[in-house]
Amino acid sequence: MTLAPRRQKYDNINMRKFVLLVGLTLCFSPALNAQGLPAVKRVFSKISAAWRKDTPAAQKTAAKAALSRATPQISARRAQEQANQILARATAQTRRFGGPVITALEKNINRFVFTITQADGTHPFTGTGFVVAEEYQGKTVLWGVTAKHTITPFHGPLEITFHTPHKPVKFRVKRMIEGRKFGLDAALLELPPQAAQVALPFPLTYALPAQGETVFAYGYGAGKYQKIVRKFLFSGDERLVAKYPLIRKPKPGFCGSPVVNAKGQLVGVEAGGYCAVQTQWYPMLKQLPQYKRQNIRRVSEIVPTSKIYLLLREYHRAGAGARNIAANGILIGKLDVDEFIESVTVFYANGNHRTVVRNPFMNPAALESVIDTHNASGIVVNINKHRTQQRQYFLEMRTHEVREILQ
Repeated sequence: MTLAPRRQKYDNINMRKFVLLVGLTLCFSPALNAQGLPAVKRVFSKISAAWRKDTPAAQKTAAKAALSRATPQISARRAQEQANQILARATAQTRRFGGPVITALEKNINRFVFTITQADGTHPFTGTGFVVAEEYQGKTVLWGVTAKHTITPFHGPLEITFHTPHKPVKFRVKRMIEGRKFGLDAALLELPPQAAQVALPFPLTYALPAQGETVFAYGYGAGKYQKIVRKFLFSGDERLVAKYPLIRKPKPGFCGSPVVNAKGQLVGVEAGGYCAVQTQWYPMLKQLPQYKRQNIRRVSEIVPTSKIYLLLREYHRAGAGARNIAANGILIGKLDVDEFIESVTVFYANGNHRTVVRNPFMNPAALESVIDTHNASGIVVNINKHRTQQRQYFLEMRTHEVREILQ
């Protein structure tokens, strides 16, 4: 057992002596002229390559390659099948202490969820993302998903890490398509094929929780694993809203986490919490009968799973992810995935007007759901395209004429 490394050492020394001897012979050979020089270079190249193959480092690399070829490769479809088997057993169970738990999912959560950092390590922030599976043209494709604003601080390539029990598994990923923080606050990350060896995806279901139902979120706040459990309040077209937890509050980096229902079905993407009391839309919440007597001060917003599907549509075909903007069934225009409605102003026949700003109740395809359009003479929709670019739609209610104004 102890002789093998020593013999390898002697073999390497002998090989070096042989190369040196050949080199000296060729140097004093009359064949070394302008015509013979290329031939000499070829001889040295072959000898050098043969020697490199015999070095311990080369043998180690060859062993790794052989092991990789021998290891069964898990496809994206197989990863999805494994995830489906786990989620088929997922159901929330109540415990006397510690709150509800989805045992089947939580035992494997470090393969569904990952952390996100800047690949070169120059940015201290750590975010959260998770894996979904898309069926496209007969193939299963794995995608990384996070909140758009989670990756905004990063520049350049990103690195994701699955914190498996044995060791962290890292992959370089690319940003493929992104929404906007106050609109479609989600982003798609392209995962390399080898990620299927460890990643488990959530299927893209469209499960909407009922009011008062418990929802679960799993992610990494300040780089440490967190589980957040809270009650669901209501669903809108652009946002779902849940109560903000009073204890075990999420820490920075938790946005981008998956939110699931009691069966482990994906509900949406964690988008962050805030105090709702001072917002313009808070009275709308308190007008709902079920919430009149509840002390709801802070809320959490969730981007619905359906918006991930819009990003996928946009990725495959430009413009396919755009949503309709309409009021009273009248088409006003389109809202691209990288835009959001900043405000809507309604002008009335009596000369008055009213403005509502972006809020989780707003449905671009039915603006009348957030503002009274009865006896309206015109509607102005302000759209934020970029921090420095805006545009407006103006709808003349009498003629249904629409004008677009770029600013």
